[in-house]
Amino acid sequence: MIKGKKHRKERGTSLIEMIVSIAIIGIIYSIYFLNYRNIEKDLALERSAYKTAQYFRVALEKTLAAEKPEGEENLPQGYGIYIKRQGYGPNATYTVSLYVDKKNTEEYYDSNDDILDNLSLEPGVKVNDIIVSPPFQDELSINFKIPLPHIKISARVGVSTHEKDNITIILTNSSKTKKIHVNKSGLIYVE
Repeated sequence: MIKGKKHRKERGTSLIEMIVSIAIIGIIYSIYFLNYRNIEKDLALERSAYKTAQYFRVALEKTLAAEKPEGEENLPQGYGIYIKRQGYGPNATYTVSLYVDKKNTEEYYDSNDDILDNLSLEPGVKVNDIIVSPPFQDELSINFKIPLPHIKISARVGVSTHEKDNITIILTNSSKTKKIHVNKSGLIYVE
């Protein structure tokens, strides 16, 4: 043994230090867990907003690709999005559908066109409002025509049709909103 050196006792963590560490971890976990439902709702809204924007892009891409629908002999005149409102005010509901435009003379959805798909949103998310100026009554069509992506946004009021420059679709969950903008030059984006 060497003189002058003292041996120190090795110390581990005490029980109190471990209990404090576990309590801190528990507090952090409980804060995260309490916010988990809000985070889940926000992500559902985000996914629905991007799914809606992608729905518009699918109609544009099908038009640009000059894609024939299954079982059809002729090339369609284009594709579009058809929005129908049922009811008014806070109880209004909206159906958003992808359709194939079969007639060359029409630039909005009518009974001769085929609905290919209806948009389904995440649970807890709904279309809260659709903003166009001036406001539309019950039906709105966004039609993409070939050969160039000619885009026409039409609102039907009774038997007459009014062309629009842009629309904004507002999605909402219980606490937040997302906006999807579509204009007649083909720009589709989420705000």
